[in-house]
Amino acid sequence: MLLQLWNETVSYFSGSLGKLELLASTLLIINVYLLAKEKISNYWFGFAGVLIYGYLFKEYGLLSDMWLQWAFYVPLQVIGYIIWKWGARSKSTGVVNMNVSFLHPIVIICICAMLMMISYLWAPIMIAQGADPIFAKADAMIMWASIAASLLLLFKVIENWVLWIMIDIVAIPTYWLKGMHVTAMLYV
Repeated sequence: MLLQLWNETVSYFSGSLGKLELLASTLLIINVYLLAKEKISNYWFGFAGVLIYGYLFKEYGLLSDMWLQWAFYVPLQVIGYIIWKWGARSKSTGVVNMNVSFLHPIVIICICAMLMMISYLWAPIMIAQGADPIFAKADAMIMWASIAASLLLLFKVIENWVLWIMIDIVAIPTYWLKGMHVTAMLYV
């Protein structure tokens, strides 16, 4: 059994998708590390990582995730770079200053309900475009919840973590079952 797992792992990473998944994951880990260090170079790694992930999600039939990468995260990398390069910064720290804000629990519940409804309506559109029908609803929820969580994070709304946990609960098994094990582990 252990030998079979080893052979499958070697086989996967010998193929082009396995290598690309490992590269994209590595780029995004570097992106997060540089982001935590407040280095503007993080955006170059993020830009490359999300471009590659868009391709990977397309190949795995997760079209909502593909659109999340290419239509949302690529522009977000560009916008982030512009804001960090030329945006309003504190003269003493060099960091953009924003206050943390909080949402009422009812607002969080409404956001979650709205995301489930949008995902339910979005999934058939993606299936018609060739998405994997078994994973289309989960894929749609990952996309729409990631957009909402990213926007909440962008505006420093502390409850963004509620959505990220919800995304992880759906994304980890979805990516694992699709054979994207490195990506699933990235979400742990």
